[in-house]
Formats: sequence, C-alpha cells, structure tokens
Amino acid sequence: MFWPPWSIWADMRSYLNVSGTDDAIQRAYILVSSILLIGYTAQGASIKLHLPEEEGGSSSGPHEASSTLSAAIAEATSSLTETSESTGIHRRDTELGHPTITEGGYAALRAATAYFLVAKAIRISLLIFYAYSLPRFRTAHIVQAVFTLIPCLVFIRMFWVDSVIGAMGIFTLGVFLEVLGKYVAGILVHSGSTKKKRHQFFIPALEIGHVIEKTAAFFVLVTGEILIAVSYIAEEESEIGPRGEFWRSALGVVIAFLLCWIYFDADSCKVFVHAIRRHWFSSITWTQLHLPLCAGLVIAAAAVHKMILKQYIDQGLRWYFAGGMAAIMICLV
Repeated sequence: MFWPPWSIWADMRSYLNVSGTDDAIQRAYILVSSILLIGYTAQGASIKLHLPEEEGGSSSGPHEASSTLSAAIAEATSSLTETSESTGIHRRDTELGHPTITEGGYAALRAATAYFLVAKAIRISLLIFYAYSLPRFRTAHIVQAVFTLIPCLVFIRMFWVDSVIGAMGIFTLGVFLEVLGKYVAGILVHSGSTKKKRHQFFIPALEIGHVIEKTAAFFVLVTGEILIAVSYIAEEESEIGPRGEFWRSALGVVIAFLLCWIYFDADSCKVFVHAIRRHWFSSITWTQLHLPLCAGLVIAAAAVHKMILKQYIDQGLRWYFAGGMAAIMICLV
C-alpha cells in the first residue's frame, strides 16, 4: 500500500524539477494529485486485515512460508470466488489460512486503486500533451509515458481481486514493473543520446540540485515519523520525570538523529560526487532505493511507538522493528 502514493509523489517531484514547466498546468497537476493522494490515504487506511485463528496451536511451516510469493503471483491472475454471506469475508483466504479482508475492505481497496489510477492517467496525459507540443522532446516523453502506463495496466486487475494474496501479487508485480521500467527507459533514452545522435535526440533538462534537495526533504519528513511515534504523555505518577518511558523515548530520538547523520554525512566531503551526478544508472538506483528506505522508516516508527509503551517487548514486535531497521541500514549503505 505504500508504493502507489510513493509513485505519485515521485511523478510530482520529477515534474517539478523539469525546466520550463513552472506554469499553471503544473500547479493544477500538483493540486489535483495532492487531493487524489488524500483520497487514496483515506481509503487505504480503512482496510483492516483479519488474521485467521490458530487451530490447536499450530502454525505455518517453512514450506508454506517459502511458497507465499509464488502463490501471490498465481492469485493475481486467478478468477473470482464466492464470499461468506454471514461475515462478508472471502472463503478462499479462510480455507487457505491467509489473512482476510471484509467485503467493505475490498470496496475500499478498489476505491484506493481508482484514486491511484486517476493520478497516473493525469500524468500520462501530460506526457502525451508535452510529446505533441514539444517535437524535439517527443521521443523522451513517449518512452516515459509507455513505461508509466505498463504498471497501471497491471493495477486494473485490482478491481476484481478477491484475496489478500492476490492483492499482494498485484502490488509485487506492479512495483517490479515500475522499477524495471525506470532502468529500461534509462537505457532507451540514453542510448539515443549518444554522440552520433546528440543533435537529433533531446532530453528534458532537470535541476539536479532540486532533485537532491526534494528527495532529502522527503527522507527528513518520513524520519520525523519516529519523532512523532516516540512522543508520550506522562499520565501516571511513576512516569513523571526522567524515568521509564522517557528513556525509551530518548532512544527513539537518538535513532532518528543518527539516521539523519548517516544520510547527510557525505555532504561535508569536498571530493564526494553525488550518485545522481555520476551516471544515469547510479542516479536511478539512488532514487529507487528511497522507496524501501522510507518504507523501513515507517515500519520502524510503528514499532517504536509500541515499544516505548511496554517494559517487556514480545518477539514479534522485535522482528518488526529489526526488519525495518535492517531495510534502512541496507539502503543507507
């Protein structure tokens, strides 16, 4: 659920950084996309997962866990199934022991998908408009429009999805095609701008400094989720002063501070060349790594919020926090 709004934000950031687009059309696009993001967030937040009750204390084995992704891809293209009239929960998820969503949750999922696809349709329409209006940049805009359209075609299937695993499969396939499309588009665009064709092929100019600043600002904004998560109210007398929750909250602030320190550490180096300036491949990689980075920050923030309220942390919450921090550190490296 985190990827679609990230993708819309990436489109807006890319549009804002293109030279010569600071006009009324750009402002209208930003306004409409922001409104659509609010709609997506409202619908996505209303989707609740229901975990199946364990029977006889049994749990899924390693074989079942290893086959989850393959099952997800298969479910993404499967047909509709019946639903339980009494609970509104689909039988397939219940029978297979997967997390379930109520019928209202699937309606919210379809509404969220509609908001996302409308935002993408506006972006594609703008690319086609600029391709028609700017002949010199036509090829670059058409390539970008095609690779923006491909993941959207996958997400159309979301309107008929009937299981959690099926939705996971569509999201996984959509993210894969989006990321892959960035690299393929980069190869096509930059292979056309070789020395022999550089007077015939034109690429819209980007302000690299603004790209770096806006991406870094988004990182700081998401890191701020940790600071919000560690805020607490000393309601009990035992928590007044530097005790208990205060020290756990302080550790959360330290984590956010150190992550920002690591992220911006290279800025003080006078010989450092930013990845976005070195090569088109390193530029795309640096940009795409911010997706798992920010997702890890959100996961870590959600875990920290629970951890500061408890003196004893269960194993599942530890894994949740450790997984988020592992994703963050791998991306920062």
